Amino acid sequence: MNHLPQMALLSVVGGNAGLHLCTLLRNNAHSNVAHIFREQQRRLPQEDTLSVSRGGYPNLLLRVESSRLAGFVDEIAAMRDQADYPVLLDRYEVRRTSADFWLHSNRLHAAYRQQEPIEAGLFDFNRLDND
Repeated sequence: MNHLPQMALLSVVGGNAGLHLCTLLRNNAHSNVAHIFREQQRRLPQEDTLSVSRGGYPNLLLRVESSRLAGFVDEIAAMRDQADYPVLLDRYEVRRTSADFWLHSNRLHAAYRQQEPIEAGLFDFNRLDND
């Protein structure tokens, strides 16, 4: 989980909802957050968590079929090192270089306007890692 970006937008496709958006937030654990420098000395990566919420500006776009959601969760939980991250991305990432990126983007914006009509806006694709 430590290899995921701070925020990823997950599109769950299929099932009754058609398209459901949720945000994956990586929460970094620290022994102390009172100091600004030498963060790595206070990091507690074994206590990091992953939260699922709504909204935000993602660093990564992920898409999974609803029937494969449990497997996706298992794959994230099973990630042990940096080598596991590109394997996950190859299966689930929607890259800016993907042929269907703009089609996916249009679906995201339409779903966001429907699910969050007051807060909906444009996603900042400059934040995307595009690994």
